[in-house]
Amino acid sequence: MLYVMEACTMADEVDMVTLNLDDDNRVVIHMFGATVISWICGGKERLFLSSTSLFENGKAIRGGIPVVFPQFGPWKLGPQHGFARISMWDLYSKKIADGRCSARFILINNEISEAMWNYKFKLIYDVTISKTNGLSCSLSVTNQDSKVFDFTTLLHTYLKVDDAETVTVSNLQSLKYIDKLKNGEEFTESDSLLKVVNGIDRIYKSTPATQEVFGCVDGSTVIVSKNGLPDTVVWNPWAEKARNMSDFDDDGYKKMICVEPGFVVERVILQPQEERSFTQNLVVTK
Repeated sequence: MLYVMEACTMADEVDMVTLNLDDDNRVVIHMFGATVISWICGGKERLFLSSTSLFENGKAIRGGIPVVFPQFGPWKLGPQHGFARISMWDLYSKKIADGRCSARFILINNEISEAMWNYKFKLIYDVTISKTNGLSCSLSVTNQDSKVFDFTTLLHTYLKVDDAETVTVSNLQSLKYIDKLKNGEEFTESDSLLKVVNGIDRIYKSTPATQEVFGCVDGSTVIVSKNGLPDTVVWNPWAEKARNMSDFDDDGYKKMICVEPGFVVERVILQPQEERSFTQNLVVTK
């Protein structure tokens, strides 16, 4: 049953949902990929969205928080990062309660997904905004098939920053990581605070439940917390790669960093009728 309360009004734009707590706190989700494309917290935009991002032709939205499923990275069965971020999701419900505003989106297997990945599944994606707990994104995956399937998943979070060269990320020291810019070799992080220098594309293994991203908009800190997502990807394309991406602003790399909770080093194995849930929470502090 569709459950909608007028306290959270629909956006006027086609294919977008707005969760509006007040003028200074709201989130916008595009039905294409169920992608969070804007998060206003304390009157400031906290997510990076490329001004040249395409919203058509089957190409994922460049920025915000795209949902990666059932494959992180290159995929021999279909497009990179899977099909969830380039699928039209359905809005199931939208409500407000206890100072929180939330929307639930659903994606189930269809002819397009089955042509790539022939399994029956249900994805439920809850997006919730509150003044005290920030922005929460929770994905549940249910195997509705009679056979086992496996997958990787990730919330591809683009945080907006003042200057990428001054941004640092905590709680990664002494962890092993895969460096995709160095042929996938494995290293151990030595820095107490990770700093982006000349681009970065790393998969940190078995990370703590929380990372702090210092140097975001107006010098703020964004705390990235996660549950059920053991790994963290840190990415910034830097100048040359940014120029070579048609949907990325040439200087956009200066204003973003991706800190992405995921289940990507190993694969999730889901038995028939089994369900797994994965959550990210973003909170802004000074």
